[in-house]
Amino acid sequence: PKAVRLRAAAAELLASSVVLRRADRGRIGKAEAILAEIRGGHGTPPELARARAWIALGKGNVKEASRLAIETSDDPRTALLLGWTQIADGKASAAVKTFEDAVSRAPDRIALRYGMARAQEEAGLTAAVATYQPLVSQRK
Repeated sequence: PKAVRLRAAAAELLASSVVLRRADRGRIGKAEAILAEIRGGHGTPPELARARAWIALGKGNVKEASRLAIETSDDPRTALLLGWTQIADGKASAAVKTFEDAVSRAPDRIALRYGMARAQEEAGLTAAVATYQPLVSQRK
């Protein structure tokens, strides 16, 4: 149902902001509270699975976040989650590949480009500078 997907998407945004923007960790609790309001029997929409994975990653549970990310759908939002999970797990080279694939499918997604630059940086690749440059220019 639409209401479940909207609530799950809200939880996903809150939890992902802790990882991506280093936002207040209290947002994890808010995301968990939103998910607690969702009753069972709705199946598992991708937003719900991604929200659970972002919450796990925000809490530092990389193994659980990885498991959940792999089980979700194959779309740019899931690639974003999987790439950040790979970075957190010390697999920056794998994250670079994940983000490169996702950017090739959704080149307009700034969050994917930022993730790719961060993965490149973590992997020690000089390409990170070239990837970051257009992102910095857009913020001016």
